[in-house]
Amino acid sequence: MKEEASSDFAYRSEQSTNKEKKEIAHNTPTYMGDFARPIIEATNSAIVLPTAVHNYILKPNDANLLPLYHGMPNEDALNFVRDFCTQVQTFLLLNITEDQLKLKCFQYALKDRARSWSLSLPPNSITTWNEACEKFMLKYYPNHKTQELRAQIMEFTQGADEPFHEAWDRFQELLRQCPQHQLAPTMVNRFFYDGLGQTSQFIVDNTSGGNIARKTVEELNQIFQTLVESSQQKLVRGKRVEASAVSQNGDLQKQLSSIMREVQQLKMSKMEPPPIPMQSVQPCAICGDLSHGVDQCNRMGEYTPEGQAEVHSAQGFQSRPQYGQSYNQGKQNFNGGWRGQQPYAPQQNFSQ
Repeated sequence: MKEEASSDFAYRSEQSTNKEKKEIAHNTPTYMGDFARPIIEATNSAIVLPTAVHNYILKPNDANLLPLYHGMPNEDALNFVRDFCTQVQTFLLLNITEDQLKLKCFQYALKDRARSWSLSLPPNSITTWNEACEKFMLKYYPNHKTQELRAQIMEFTQGADEPFHEAWDRFQELLRQCPQHQLAPTMVNRFFYDGLGQTSQFIVDNTSGGNIARKTVEELNQIFQTLVESSQQKLVRGKRVEASAVSQNGDLQKQLSSIMREVQQLKMSKMEPPPIPMQSVQPCAICGDLSHGVDQCNRMGEYTPEGQAEVHSAQGFQSRPQYGQSYNQGKQNFNGGWRGQQPYAPQQNFSQ
């Protein structure tokens, strides 16, 4: 009877207190500025942490080592979860489990859009690390991404100039990004072999004895690993030889370039016509015209022998001795035929 009376009294007291609070709130005046003032409410996290985890103090240095996820489309959610788990494993555990520590640190690793997504989840809806990881992957690792990666695995093709070890690394990266591909190991090896180039397939066949169908998955993987190591070593040696050859032949390349330039200049000089020497243009000694010479003048038959001598002198000819004698001997008779005419006199002597 006493317990019932005490519980009834407590119930009535609680009701009376709530009633008083409502009356106080009702009698409190409301101002116009109250509608513009934001109401700050306590946000309940979707992650529920036990008391021991609440009391765990995460060191600032440890928190700075955590990988961050911002929820951007170009981020890899699967790689983030792997890096996150690897980093949390290095932290010290004090009276809590590793999954509990992951659950506590998970809130510090989400930023920007990812943080907003975690706050939008229903309060107290996540109690274990598996639940948090499942909801996160469902949000940021959709099903279509799995289909795209599975298609890339099945349609893998080696590049034209891609070495064997680089093709192998690229194929393994596809498998690592899609661990849920659900492909048998034999099919995985077959997809890689079919995607190789003809030369790489020939090398694999020779290494396996001519027929990979008689090899197990483990044996074929061992062959692939052997060829990867060989391809990588050959590439390194090739790069070193190439660098050495370039350093040794640097001077030879410069000399060759200089010779090529000289040959080009020689070709250009042969293609250019030789310069024509400038000759002094002399006018016609008969009429003084610059457009023709003496031998082309129309007035050639109009001048006297004296004029012809002057013309010859203007052209630079020297009179022969016999010409002078015969001319002097027949001068009397020659001049007699030109009586009554004015002897021809050249207009101007240009020989000076």
